[in-house]
Amino acid sequence: MRHARDRALRRFAANRGALVGAALVALVVAIAVLAPVIGGRDPVAADIDHGLTTMGAPLPPHGGEWLGTDQLGRSVWSRIAHGAGISLLVALASTAIALTVGLVVGLIAGYAGGTTDAALMRMVDLFLAFPFLLLAILLAALLRQAGIASGTAPVFITLGAVSWTTMARVIRGKVLSLRERDFVQAARAMGASTARILARHLLPNVGGVVIVLATLGFAQMILAESVLSYLGLGPPPPTPTWGRMLYEGRSYYQTAPWLIAVPGVAILITVVAFNLLGEGLRDAFDPKDRR
Repeated sequence: MRHARDRALRRFAANRGALVGAALVALVVAIAVLAPVIGGRDPVAADIDHGLTTMGAPLPPHGGEWLGTDQLGRSVWSRIAHGAGISLLVALASTAIALTVGLVVGLIAGYAGGTTDAALMRMVDLFLAFPFLLLAILLAALLRQAGIASGTAPVFITLGAVSWTTMARVIRGKVLSLRERDFVQAARAMGASTARILARHLLPNVGGVVIVLATLGFAQMILAESVLSYLGLGPPPPTPTWGRMLYEGRSYYQTAPWLIAVPGVAILITVVAFNLLGEGLRDAFDPKDRR
């Protein structure tokens, strides 16, 4: 086990794309964590007197505000920095929910087989029959209509509830190949319970797959949260989220293009970073799965 981990680390270290992704992820995380220190002024505090031109237009990037201000005179840099924390928090919580559900369903379906496997996979097929974002938008709208859409909790619950299916399928496939291995057969012959086999023998052997799925899922969650926020189904204003910043800046794309360029680039860099990291982890843990 230790030798396999060492080989995976060496393969990861030799992957330049993975290292770039890891560095960018570390940068985004650092900005999110240090946002109260490096973010400058309050991200939701409007400053009409000093944050707008004499004509009431947003200020372009300059010495005092190197990313400019928005239509209410708020600091774009401050909103981007604090928005990073919101995006990462939502992505982390939703990925944890999706991974937990997908892991449980995948382990049970792959190990049990037969009718149990068929029933669980039909449930997965039912969820996959609807486009991911469409289902997320529908569920988020229902939560908002029910009056429980305040804060970030409904957002990550929505995303976690509709994104576990791919994880369940991949983990099930891995377990199907593991359950016939000698160490599983030996544990079964020695009278080990199903719960013990799942927890002690199968779960540790799907750890690499879980890490890869979580990293790639993280990128998907950040993008999905931005879409929901853009549509007005994310955290309510004035919470600084990248998707809402895109929505609010859409009317100023000609006069103040930085209002859409800055959050757009932030989303792009973060999604690409997590995808590069996830691809690097996949190649490190399972080099046979290179594409």
